[in-house]
Amino acid sequence: MSDFLNIKAVEQSTFFITAAFTNSAGNSVVPNNLTWTLTDKDGNIINSREGEVIATPAASVTIMLSGDDLELPDIDDPVRVLLIEGDYDDAPTSETGVPIKEQAVFEIENLIAVT
Repeated sequence: MSDFLNIKAVEQSTFFITAAFTNSAGNSVVPNNLTWTLTDKDGNIINSREGEVIATPAASVTIMLSGDDLELPDIDDPVRVLLIEGDYDDAPTSETGVPIKEQAVFEIENLIAVT
């Protein structure tokens, strides 16, 4: 898996992931549309978070995960994957609808007393 984050989310707390987007020239670009999906490492959807629309795409967006997004019903698998998908228009190449697909992989820290 790609882009493993070096920080852990805390079980049932709040965790922010920021994504920034650039075009083929390395300049910031605002996507036409963006969605995100949260899964475990086997691709099972977590907390019904599939195809969540980012209503106002920007060159940099922050996604907040909290509560049941960070639940650990199976403490043997603390790995989660946040997939971001969308598209943008690439001015340097005049291409439109250029796909965006990227993922961030992170672990959830198990808190012993959380029920």
